[in-house]
Amino acid sequence: MKLDHIAIAVKDIEDAIGKWSLFLKSEPSIKVIESEGIKLFIVKIGETKIEIIAPLNENSNLNNFLNKRGEGLHHICLAVENFDEFKRKLQNSKVQIVKEGTGYDGKRIIFCHPSSFNSVLLEIKECE
Repeated sequence: MKLDHIAIAVKDIEDAIGKWSLFLKSEPSIKVIESEGIKLFIVKIGETKIEIIAPLNENSNLNNFLNKRGEGLHHICLAVENFDEFKRKLQNSKVQIVKEGTGYDGKRIIFCHPSSFNSVLLEIKECE
């Protein structure tokens, strides 16, 4: 298991690029994920990534998040070796799974409700 990324929600991705450019080696590549209603760029620090995510439009779930909680930590992602086994462990522990699917990199993901992990939205991702 390893820390894959920390996601930070922002309202304005261009403004965030200006702030996070201190940690970038080159101009970031903004990825648009229509199905999730977000756009993002990645800041890589060692083996860990920081995903800076912003809503595509006012209908985005992320926009709802920002309106309720403001900018800041959105979720933490852990990558696990045996995804199916870990999923069973979560289910056996009665962790509330709120979303399953495939991430933008093609890896399987699960999102666990914040009430299951001390108010932190936790993403579990299949290892690369």
